[in-house]
Amino acid sequence: MVHPTGPATSTVAPSPLSRKRASSSGPGDAFQLLEVQENKSEPLSALLFGATKMGLRVLVLVKDIGGTVKQFMEHHRILAMCSVELPSGKYREINEGDRLSHNQTELVTRREELVIQPAEVPWKLSYSVPLRILSFDIETAVPETGLSNPCRDAVLQIGNILKGNENESGSFRVIFTLGSCSAIDGAEVRSFRTEYEMLLAWKQFFIDCDPDLVTGHNIGRFDFMYLITRAKTLSVRVPNFACLGRLKGFDTRVDEGNTSIPWNQAPVLPGRLQFDTLQYFMEREMDKAKGACKLDTLARKYLDSNKEHGVDYTMINGLHAGTNDDRKRLAIYCLKVYPAMRIVG
Repeated sequence: MVHPTGPATSTVAPSPLSRKRASSSGPGDAFQLLEVQENKSEPLSALLFGATKMGLRVLVLVKDIGGTVKQFMEHHRILAMCSVELPSGKYREINEGDRLSHNQTELVTRREELVIQPAEVPWKLSYSVPLRILSFDIETAVPETGLSNPCRDAVLQIGNILKGNENESGSFRVIFTLGSCSAIDGAEVRSFRTEYEMLLAWKQFFIDCDPDLVTGHNIGRFDFMYLITRAKTLSVRVPNFACLGRLKGFDTRVDEGNTSIPWNQAPVLPGRLQFDTLQYFMEREMDKAKGACKLDTLARKYLDSNKEHGVDYTMINGLHAGTNDDRKRLAIYCLKVYPAMRIVG
């Protein structure tokens, strides 16, 4: 079973990228690329986030990239999940006191030292890199208009499934509820007296999980935006909630005043991939009819499953205000995030 691992802060010894040189199972010091960010503190440099065979999360500071980060990526045909190798002796490890991220290993090198397999080339290593995948969904109080406002309407529940890409059967399901809730088979229920306590606990859960890939349905335009804006509304008591990426001191930003955020613009979480199933199917679904890209519709079409579990949005307030069993019914609905997880798989 997959469990939260805690932030990647442990010290490492011998070889920075693979404590046992991976010569028997893949090329030297290699990692699978997760994300690329601009290094705002140093011109003409890029930050490459990745994961290694040994499960280490690595940040590589690449100097002298010869242009913008976009140009650098286009030149090398870089996309997420391509493979990158750093030959021995062609990099330097960054001292712990100078590190930019929460990753276990940080290195610095020059562009010409990188060996990058373009994204269209299959992953060349004879092993797969273990990744942690988190799928989540939130339920909020619903006003009469049907449109929840994070400056006014509380977050009621947050459902989560954490799993590893190499263990299809093993997963960790946990639901955060505002108010008490009856036990749920196969899931951990964490109940809180106040919304502040729940948001603070979920933020710590997210950091402890340290996911490589975050997925869900409309998480970019709704869930992340709502949680971050809601935490700002309670800012006196929910400090640093928006620090959800792997870069130190980087606040995930959202446009609080924009209620028509483009569906393909997600908040930036440095070092973490995001896969929003709504964005994916908005780009690819031929059927543009109203409701065609709802998660329940997609689950029935592609997975012979569904999300709804007999709960309409008009029932949410009543279930939340009801008994422990009522909140359990809502929690089971909120935990139905596995269609997004299965679509990713």
